[in-house]
Amino acid sequence: MMDELNIRDAHPTVGIGGDYFGTSWGDYNNDGAIDFFGSGHWSLQKLYENQQCPNNFLVLTLVGTETNKDAIGVTVKVVADDLEITQTVIAGDGGNNFNNLPLEFGLDQNSTIDYIEIHWINSPTQTITNIAANSFLTVVEGDPVGINVNNKVTFKCYPNPTSGVIDIHYLPTGFTNLKLSVTDIFGRTVFQTKIQDLSGSSTTLDLSDFRTGVYTIQVMIGNDVYSEKVIVK
Repeated sequence: MMDELNIRDAHPTVGIGGDYFGTSWGDYNNDGAIDFFGSGHWSLQKLYENQQCPNNFLVLTLVGTETNKDAIGVTVKVVADDLEITQTVIAGDGGNNFNNLPLEFGLDQNSTIDYIEIHWINSPTQTITNIAANSFLTVVEGDPVGINVNNKVTFKCYPNPTSGVIDIHYLPTGFTNLKLSVTDIFGRTVFQTKIQDLSGSSTTLDLSDFRTGVYTIQVMIGNDVYSEKVIVK
C-alpha cells in the first residue's frame, strides 16, 4: 500500500502492533502533498509522508472574525477551468479524527484558479479571482485584500427577501458573455446560465421553485465576479 501511495514513514513507529482508531490527513511539511497520521494507544502513533504531488494545488487558511476564529462551518468553492471543487471547514470527522484545518484543493494540471468563493456564516460572500496554482493563501473574514473589486460596476438583486422572480440590475450596460449562477448555503451550484448579449441594464431570475433558504447569486463578467446573498422565503 505504501508503494502504491508513494509514501514512507516520516517518523519511526513507537511500539509495534495494535489498530489505529484516530486518523488525520494534512500537509504537515507544506509541500502540497497530503500526508497521513494514524494514532492508536500510547504505544502506536505513526506519520506517513506523501512524497509525490505531481499536479497543482491550493492550500487555503481561513481566519474568522464575525464567524468563529477557525472558520468552522464555512464553505469554499474553487473553480479552475472546468474543475469545480467545494469543501467545508469541519471540526472533526468521525470518532477521534481531526484533519488539518487549512483546506487543501487538488487542481490537476490547471496553473491558474479562476476564482475562489468563500461563503462565510455571518458575513457576505468573499470572491477572489485569478490566483496562481501552488499557492498558500490566508483570507481573513471581511478583509478586502486580494479580492477583485470593480467600482465601475453596480450589481444589485431585488426584491430581497423574495418568494419568486427577482430583478438583477447592473451598471453600466452593454455587457456580453455574462455568466449567471446560483449556489446554495453549502456552496453547491443549483442553477447556471450564460447570457450572450445584454442590451439593457437588468435581467430576471425565477426562484419560485427553490426551497426556502439563503442563496448566493453570482454574476461573472469577464474576469470579474460579483455576488450577493438572496433569501428565498
